[in-house]
This record gives sequence, structure tokens and C-alpha cells, in this order.
Amino acid sequence: MGLKEEFAQQVLDPLTFYRDLIKQTGLKIIKEDITTCPVEIFFTQNEEIMRRIKEKWKTSLDPELKDGTKFPRDVLEIEFVDYWLE
Repeated sequence: MGLKEEFAQQVLDPLTFYRDLIKQTGLKIIKEDITTCPVEIFFTQNEEIMRRIKEKWKTSLDPELKDGTKFPRDVLEIEFVDYWLE
């Protein structure tokens, strides 16, 4: 789309990423509260946009995401995650 991207950490599986990060710090997750919001129709009804989104998951460990047969709806619906730690 002609936009210049700034560096950002690409995380294809944020829940696993967060859990591993917390575990590495030596903390324990007491509670995990995931807030989601449905993916807007623009992203699921526009074939070009869907194709570009699916391309980002080519390195996923999930075979269906990796080969593009599955849309990463469950990941894209995550708005934020609250953790209670000890």
C-alpha cells in the first residue's frame, strides 16, 4: 500500500509469547484475562487485505495458518491481555 513500516516485533502467537516471557522472568501467572473484539468486516471481506494478512503467518507453527487456509481471526481479535502475577 506504499506505507513505510517502522520496526516492530512481529509476534504471531501473542499468548504463547506473553506466557513464555512471564515464565522467563520467574513469575507465575495467577490469572489471565483476555479481552477480544470481533475483526472488522473490512479485513474479512476484502480478498486483497485477507491475502496480505495471511502472508504474515507464513512462518507460523500452525500448519493451517502457515499455508494460508485459515484466517488468524483468534489472534487478530485480541485487544489486550491482563495478567495477575506472583
